[in-house]
Amino acid sequence: MIRLEDLQPNAAVRGVLPDCIVTVVSVQWFGSEALELTYKTPDA
Repeated sequence: MIRLEDLQPNAAVRGVLPDCIVTVVSVQWFGSEALELTYKTPDA
């Protein structure tokens, strides 16, 4: 299981969307407990 702190661009992540692995495009932190995750789906 990946931790939020480990999210990096190009990482493949399961669980963001049901039945789909997404690829992380960017991660922007807001303080130490909130983040904005930009990702793409396999069909994008």
